[in-house]
Amino acid sequence: MGLSEAEKAALREIQSEGTESQFTGRTKLERPKTPFYKLLNCSPKATDKERAAFKPGIRISEDCIAQSIRAVILYTSDGRKLAKKVGGKFATTCCSYDGESPAPKIAAPECNKLTSEGLVNILSKFKGYDKAKIEAKVAELTEDNALAFCSIKTANGFIPMCPKARWNEDAGTSGPCKPLVHLFGFDIERQTVFKMELAGRSIASDKRFTSPLALYRKWLGQKRVNCYAFTVELSPAKDGAFYHLNVENYTPIVDAEERARMKAMAHETYERFQRNASWTPSKQNEEGAGEAPQKTAAPAPKVTPKATGREDDYVETALGEDDLPDDVSFD
Repeated sequence: MGLSEAEKAALREIQSEGTESQFTGRTKLERPKTPFYKLLNCSPKATDKERAAFKPGIRISEDCIAQSIRAVILYTSDGRKLAKKVGGKFATTCCSYDGESPAPKIAAPECNKLTSEGLVNILSKFKGYDKAKIEAKVAELTEDNALAFCSIKTANGFIPMCPKARWNEDAGTSGPCKPLVHLFGFDIERQTVFKMELAGRSIASDKRFTSPLALYRKWLGQKRVNCYAFTVELSPAKDGAFYHLNVENYTPIVDAEERARMKAMAHETYERFQRNASWTPSKQNEEGAGEAPQKTAAPAPKVTPKATGREDDYVETALGEDDLPDDVSFD
């Protein structure tokens, strides 16, 4: 239907007025997506001229970049993401929403490619892992002779088990599956819930560098308080050639009604995240589709411990630039 500019403007105005069910046709029900805020960073491949012209900030929208945001952090969750470039855009091929297990929506997780024998070889390098402990851990982490977990969660962090997440000793680089933190917050100025994906130094926590976000999460635990009861200042902080997220000025929300509103919002955000994290595609084994091939159990692998380091020596760090593509939506 060819419309004049005036008619197009009128149509947009009419659409903005909303609809009433008794006066309209069938429509696809869609809820607005949660805005995705991104900490801007210069590309590792940028030239000196591009680095000089780069302006840091937090991208709110295509036409809005903020230098700082006063916000309430509603919920954070550790995760992982493996992405590759397909047709000029990054696509997620494997991911985790808790940092430990692959997302149910992933049909063929990368961790499944590691056999029990391969897991034995990894665990045999840990000091304190005798034959009995290795066999018990292999039984815990595998299913049908295949690794079923991305990593092991410890008190000090995550130990990657999946080959795509582990350090590549031959190449001297970390695996392509990167750790991240899903952060959901409430932007006080714009009165909207937003989400961020943080990686690199923004989530690092070790003896060399501990990120402001990691310090805030630790502080919450030490004080035994909930994140939704405090406002914080979010801003970019430079460290070397790149920027990480700075979290500072923790301030208690004085008004009890406002704290209750943030609490309700935090619970709703958490429940939505969990629903999306547990989502699975429609079953393909419907009538006429045939049955999925059954895995065959393999004999228990031979265990020969050859410890080279303590378990804590293998806890993953997250140093580097925040360079994850922003292609994931949890709506």
